[in-house]
Amino acid sequence: MDSKTTLPIQRSVTTKGGYSMNILNKSLDEMYSELATSDQGLTAAEAKRRLDLYGHNVLGQQDTANAAIAFLRLF
Repeated sequence: MDSKTTLPIQRSVTTKGGYSMNILNKSLDEMYSELATSDQGLTAAEAKRRLDLYGHNVLGQQDTANAAIAFLRLF
């Protein structure tokens, strides 16, 4: 990547549960409040509750041919 190449900024995040949030216009305190966490992270009990509710944080399987094409389009 040369110095003129820029990557897109992800402006919002959508969770597995369908919750969407604009992350560029939020203060850190607002983010903590909306995500029900703090700078100390989650308690073990809350982490387990969310794991049971939402499942593991894993990416879906991606078609490698499409990934290769997307990579080549960068150049």
